[in-house]
Formats: sequence, structure tokens, C-alpha cells
Amino acid sequence: MVHGGGTADAARRRLPELMGRGAELLLSVGYSGGLMPGLTPGTLVIPETVVDAAGRRWSCDTAAAGRLREAARQLGLPLEEGLMLGADTPAATADVKRDLHRATAAVAVDLESHLLAEAAAEAGLAFAVVRTVLDDAATELPPPILQAVDPDSGRPRLGYLLGAVVRRPRILPALLRLGRANAAAKASLRSLLSRPLPL
Repeated sequence: MVHGGGTADAARRRLPELMGRGAELLLSVGYSGGLMPGLTPGTLVIPETVVDAAGRRWSCDTAAAGRLREAARQLGLPLEEGLMLGADTPAATADVKRDLHRATAAVAVDLESHLLAEAAAEAGLAFAVVRTVLDDAATELPPPILQAVDPDSGRPRLGYLLGAVVRRPRILPALLRLGRANAAAKASLRSLLSRPLPL
């Protein structure tokens, strides 16, 4: 397994390593932002199709996606199929998320799946997506929270976050809400990934 990081640039840097390991299926795993109203943190999104901002579409491997969905259902995890939007920048505001949902009908957005989908298509490999919703359609992500994500690992830089809270204490409620959402998102993903994936 190769960690792609939490940004489009990080995923692009790691794609050659993925391709060089003789992978037969590329699986995009991680967090996503909810675009469809009512999609709550912790909901797994295992889509049939990935679309990018230019309207290009890639079909996920039907068999792999179906087995992953069945595993999620057996565990009783919240699940959405729908369409995944791949973007190069985070959807940070409720207005942006609403507009993206209306324009694309995507249920969620992430920063990596479209890149892996494109690479898989070029290499003739199967491809699937398992994402968990972190921030729902109504959640606003203040700039300091976005800037606290390490561009290589995708993990939060805690020192930066603490400094941001000291400088701008009004972001603390949003940070606490995101922390609770992160716990729900991580729990769903861990439940599915704690056993061998049915691929």
C-alpha cells in the first residue's frame, strides 16, 4: 500500500511508485467532503463512477465496488453509491459544495480519486474508490484548518493548528466540530479496513 497524501499534488507524486509495484487494482481510500445534503460524517462513499472538473468520467470496477459495498452492508455501515467528484482544490464552503452538487450531481468530492482513475485507465488497470465523508455539505472549513494539512502525508499539523487557534480563537468551534466528524469518519473506514478487503 502506498499512501497518497491528502492533496492532488501529493497523489500525483506517488503515482509512479504505485504503478512501479505491479499493482493490478488501484484503490482510492480516504476522506471526502459531502456534497449531497443529508450525507453525514462517517458515511462510506463507494461510487460507480468518478468525474473530474472537466467532465471526464471513469467507471469503477463493478465487481470490486460491489464486493466492497456488500462488506460495508454486512458491517451495518452507512453507505452511499452515487458519483464521486475529483477536484484539485478543497470544497471549503457550503456555497461551493452546493454549486458543485448542482453542477455535477456528485454526492461527494475528494482530491485524489480522479488522478488514480486516470492513471488506472492509462495502464489498463482496475480501479475502485472507498471514501468516508468528513465534512458534510453544510460544513464550512476555515482557511487555517485547510492550511494545517501536511501536503505530503495528508495529516494535520498539530503545532500549526494550535498556533492558528491562538491567533484566531473564533475557529475553535469549527475545529471541535471537525474533530467529532473526523472520529466518525475514521471509525467507518477502520471498520471496513480492519479485515482483508474482498478484492
